[in-house]
Amino acid sequence: MTFDGQGRLTAAPAATGTFNPIGATNPQTLAFNVGTPLPGGTGVDGLTSFAAPSAASFISQDGFSSGELSRISIDAKGQVVGGFTNGDTRVLGQVAMATFGAPDQLMRVGGSLFQAMPASGPANVGAPSTADRGSIVAGALEQSNVDLASEFIRMIAAQRGFQANSKTLTTADSLLNELVQLKR
Repeated sequence: MTFDGQGRLTAAPAATGTFNPIGATNPQTLAFNVGTPLPGGTGVDGLTSFAAPSAASFISQDGFSSGELSRISIDAKGQVVGGFTNGDTRVLGQVAMATFGAPDQLMRVGGSLFQAMPASGPANVGAPSTADRGSIVAGALEQSNVDLASEFIRMIAAQRGFQANSKTLTTADSLLNELVQLKR
């Protein structure tokens, strides 16, 4: 494509052609509307160029500008939603949930994790809040994800360690007081 000093289109290659994909029975006709070149047209009703050998300018834009992923959230339907710096939001994924015919037959594998067993039946996987599956509450902390017995034992052990350390300090203080009393 050729442009004059005012950025107007003066010459353009053929604006039509054909595209024949592999395995297609009929080629597809392609037509590019790059504008009407001078001298027959205005030269500014399509592509224009200003002081750059390969820059193209369009009169209007019908989409979002480029953006970067800036935040991720999960909604009540289990959809992972990405927010971008250009204001666009898109669904990036879906959280799946499973139900079992006999959930009491699942095998505990540690923490709050369970494993399917033949007696529990197959996993019925799907979206949250459908077919008797649970729902998702985004941004909330579930209370049942901590083993209270082990955390209580760890708390008692920490308390005993603190008491032992404080007794050591009390004993050291008593010894120093005795030493000062002996010197007098």
